Amino acid sequence: MKQNRYTELTQNFNNKNLIILGDIMMDAYYWGEADRISPEAPVPIVQVKKENYRAGGAGNVALNIKGLGSSPLLIGVVGSGKNRDKLLEIFQNNSIGTDTLFSSKEKNTTIKTRVIAQNQQMLRFDLESAKLISTEIEDKIIDTLRIHIKDTNGLIFADYGKGVLTAKIISEAIQLSQENNVPIYVDPKTQDYRSFEGVYLLKPNLLEFESIVGKWKTENEFISLGYKLREKIGIKNLLVTRGAEGSTLFTKKQHYSIPTKALEVHDVSGAGDTAISTFALADLSGAFIEESALLANYAAGYVCGEVGVVPITLDNLTKIANYYIS
Repeated sequence: MKQNRYTELTQNFNNKNLIILGDIMMDAYYWGEADRISPEAPVPIVQVKKENYRAGGAGNVALNIKGLGSSPLLIGVVGSGKNRDKLLEIFQNNSIGTDTLFSSKEKNTTIKTRVIAQNQQMLRFDLESAKLISTEIEDKIIDTLRIHIKDTNGLIFADYGKGVLTAKIISEAIQLSQENNVPIYVDPKTQDYRSFEGVYLLKPNLLEFESIVGKWKTENEFISLGYKLREKIGIKNLLVTRGAEGSTLFTKKQHYSIPTKALEVHDVSGAGDTAISTFALADLSGAFIEESALLANYAAGYVCGEVGVVPITLDNLTKIANYYIS
């Protein structure tokens, strides 16, 4: 990709509106130092120096879209209690609207807590709820989507298997998007990919892909399985993110292997959120599909160099793009 082409594409980012629909989570971080072992068990003692909270899941996708200069509309469920309040504060501080977030007394906000010392993750523990949302909230989400779908350029499903993307919501959203000519980009966690028939892009990671198609021995077998999966579930494009091996994009007629663009890997948390956000924005801004995959790889590579879940910004995407373009 040439510099003028990159500029041409990214200057269109701020003209796009995207809906992000899915599971909103909280990421909590305890940062400290570990210089001794506990006398109670053979584990390090971390002296905590600070703590902070970040939006995860669909919330992190929205922050990536915002950081790239576009306008996200986040639709989801935030649970109740103090975690809900922290999430709302994060979104408000980043100028992301909260009117389309629904509180549920029946469903706790998933929170992933990480303990980090010397820039290394020492421990993670999760408090989560995968319970399906109520039919009342389900109907509210569908009604909200019906109102806003006409004013959006694209829709991202951020599926983390936490109960928001029900079969009914997926079905109704796909129908509404087709009626309004709005492409859908999916980051899936469900095992039933057939529910995403007709979407523009499905973006599983390598483990998710393997859980559906099984194992392979050679690169040729992997490529064959990718083509078969794309055709079997009836999607337009399949992007498999492969960690250190980069990503592979499958279209109807060909595939593209895109090598990793991480300068230094510290933490892969949130890289998938960044990849699908960047791909969708580039695609909606007039990029060829292989260009969208390339920019997604640039962006994911950048955030892998950060510790913890950190969304991409347009300035940082430009830095890493300039590095490789030059």
